[in-house]
Amino acid sequence: MLKKIIALTLVILMILPMVVSCGSEGEAVSTTAPILGNASSGDDKLTEEEKKERAEIMAYVDELAEDNDFSGKSFVWIGGGSQAPTDSEETGDVAQDALYYRQRDIEEKFKISWENYQPEAIEGGDSGTHPVVEVVKKDVMAGSNAYDAGYGTPVAVCQPLFSNNTLTDAGTLDGIDFSNKWWTASLLDTYHINGATYFLNGAIVSSNYTDTHAVLFNKQVATDYNVGDLYSYVKDGSWTFDKMFEVASEIPKNESGAGAYRYSAPNGLAILYANDYSITRFNTDSTPYVPEAYPKELSDLSDKFSAVFGDDAQTVHTKGVLDHSTAESFEEKYDGFEGTQEMFVKNNILFYFATTGAAADLREEDVEFGILPLPKGSTAQENYISFAEPWSAFNVFVPKTTKDPTVTGVILEAMAALGLRYIKPAYYDNLLQGRSTYDKASKDMIDIIFETKVYDIIDFLVKDGSNNGDGAYVRTIKCAIQETNQGISSRYKMQARTVNNNIADILKNIENDK
Repeated sequence: MLKKIIALTLVILMILPMVVSCGSEGEAVSTTAPILGNASSGDDKLTEEEKKERAEIMAYVDELAEDNDFSGKSFVWIGGGSQAPTDSEETGDVAQDALYYRQRDIEEKFKISWENYQPEAIEGGDSGTHPVVEVVKKDVMAGSNAYDAGYGTPVAVCQPLFSNNTLTDAGTLDGIDFSNKWWTASLLDTYHINGATYFLNGAIVSSNYTDTHAVLFNKQVATDYNVGDLYSYVKDGSWTFDKMFEVASEIPKNESGAGAYRYSAPNGLAILYANDYSITRFNTDSTPYVPEAYPKELSDLSDKFSAVFGDDAQTVHTKGVLDHSTAESFEEKYDGFEGTQEMFVKNNILFYFATTGAAADLREEDVEFGILPLPKGSTAQENYISFAEPWSAFNVFVPKTTKDPTVTGVILEAMAALGLRYIKPAYYDNLLQGRSTYDKASKDMIDIIFETKVYDIIDFLVKDGSNNGDGAYVRTIKCAIQETNQGISSRYKMQARTVNNNIADILKNIENDK
């Protein structure tokens, strides 16, 4: 009963700040307090809602610890990399300290020994394989039960772990409760493969707060062209792509290249998902597939968006994504600018499509900007949909040889809960803190962005992807909103068939292992 009360209270408390903040539009609020406060900040710097949320999270973890005394037991986290503390004490780096506070709390509350293990390449191993893959595969084959859970990045690291049958269904672990707010809400909708959940995502990893696509707007350009109160459109539900195009039309088309542009080139998957278009589909038995005939809805979206995002007078972009032989030089095309971020900083772009991680980096630059969710496809669409990059999605895994599934499940649940307590405020602070002020209205927008985030497993299912790039099918889909249908449809069918063949091979391996 206590667990249900805590979970319900968390939901209420996370919604409440959005409700009470609607009266303040775009003002900058002078403050030094993070959203939930870090471990060393005093309670006097927190709002009452933030104090309650912090208390509820800690009460939940305390309850878990009371029910699970793991004295004398160990937990080995392999391949943590950026998701493991590098020091055994506070350093002043808010991101690293958040990981340190989390590990400290878990060790103290559960009386467990925690080890972070970062493997080096195995002598004689496959030079093209990440050390984490080599070590985990070897451990599973030997049945040595050396590693309990881990984190691998990028996607190409975890893909071979999955396809080589080395992972367990994390959804079967005692202690994990996917209904809690610290797990990605769309987890069960987009992660199930053959009814199993092999990867975990949410507040358990810091990449959860750097991976999600949003729209940044340059406040100087917005003022110069009198585009209006953009935050109000989001709040009243009228923030659609048509509204964005209407607003941006206040800027004349930039035929000469001398003035401001309306847009930077967006991520095609993000735009399609914002329009409620799903790339990967699921059969009734939860097996994934992609349509092999060129979908009409994709064709319609391509027609609509390529007219805008493929127009050099409106959108900053270079050619060559699909065909590298036609690649252009950005600096030559845009008179010495090194990239779209620099153009945005120099007040040459109104709407900049970027991830939340890029937004945090921009807080170090001399530019005033706001953050908005990706627009809806239409006002009839119920919710905003914020697409998140797969490089952060399919990384937290549990080897089949985890030595004690109950310990592993409980510790992963505690990691996720304490991630909401420590990691979220650290990264919200990075997103919102602009020297001595942060953008209060953008905080409300970021809440919406993270509450509506979705993933797609397509990058995980293609065979021709790499550590540094997408496979051919994904590149084609991404370019559908910038290229004409003539350029996309001819590539689509063959690439879709290849993806489905690869999915069939993966599912066959899983079936043979049961």
